[in-house]
Amino acid sequence: MNLPRVLIIIEYPTRSGGENSLLAILKQLANHVDLMFLLPDESPLLPELVTLGINYCHYQLIKGDTQANQSIRYTALKTLLQEFDPHIIHGNSLSMGKFLGRGFTQLKPAIVTAHIRDIIKLSLAEVAALNQLDHLICVSHATRQHMIKQGINPTSITVIHNGIDPAWKFNPELLTRPKASIRDELGLPPTAKLALFIGQLGLRKGVNHLLEAFSSLTNISAFVPWHLLLVGSRYSNKNESIEYEQSLHRFTKAHRLEQRIHFLGYRSDIPQIMAESDLLVHPALQEPLGRVLLEAGVSQLPIVATDVGGTREIIEHGVTGLLVEPGSPHAIADAWKSLLDNPQFMHDMADASYHKVSCQFTTAPSAHALLNLWKNLLEK
Repeated sequence: MNLPRVLIIIEYPTRSGGENSLLAILKQLANHVDLMFLLPDESPLLPELVTLGINYCHYQLIKGDTQANQSIRYTALKTLLQEFDPHIIHGNSLSMGKFLGRGFTQLKPAIVTAHIRDIIKLSLAEVAALNQLDHLICVSHATRQHMIKQGINPTSITVIHNGIDPAWKFNPELLTRPKASIRDELGLPPTAKLALFIGQLGLRKGVNHLLEAFSSLTNISAFVPWHLLLVGSRYSNKNESIEYEQSLHRFTKAHRLEQRIHFLGYRSDIPQIMAESDLLVHPALQEPLGRVLLEAGVSQLPIVATDVGGTREIIEHGVTGLLVEPGSPHAIADAWKSLLDNPQFMHDMADASYHKVSCQFTTAPSAHALLNLWKNLLEK
């Protein structure tokens, strides 16, 4: 029997949490469906697709938003659909779900689904577009509830948590390069303690609150060995986003913390950096289900995170990590301070986090749930 044909559409040339969550289950999906990817020609996902032998086609879907441009893009998309003739079209993001919803009638008879990986406010037009789709997949119960409150049909939303391979920290790609210590790279002594932030340098990630918390702790003697590693880049070119990133550098310089706060930009060696770090701090103001929290879990890295969105679905306060009030440098600092003299508590939380993530957030259930959803939709 021929496998169902599934077209997965990626609109942005980035590789962050949403893309990595899809890649984590890609091999399992490919064993059960015939996959085709539609993605920008500069997409960093290409090496993985080539390795797995998955077909792909280049196409820039999101570029400008005039009605004329929309019409051109839908016409081009329809031509590509005629070539591949998919049974299912799947958008890997909220923005792609909205795009597919606006052109839903042109995509039939294929079944159209989309992943919702954001907790943001929607316009009435965006809600109407998403309600056109056959089904939506939310990455957390918190995300699902947020969508329902805004008017999304609850019967068309399924929660499928992101999955991670417990062996993720042994990423074979890292074994092909010398394992230089991040401390050596930054010229830090072996005794340096490393706190880690991973994410986009954007307003919703709350990095400014993390920097304020770090600065407030520098007068504590037990905090002297600590350094802060900021891993991630700014993707948005909006003026407010550019100003936000610049403000982080200004703050660091104004408080004379250039030697202790390290802006590392995008890194491909995240498992290695996590293995060498002592604490993950996740100060997000909005978080559907932070993949970085799953990565920290399987890396047995202690976690301090803001209690927002789906974070509580991963972290149990005081057991697998510490949850703090969002938008509060004081709360972050207090939680961090409570760990300075309690290494055993940090170890116990990291161990509990590893066991929870390894049992409840693996790739097999995530892939199986998505495949089962597609199967049920095809059988209707």
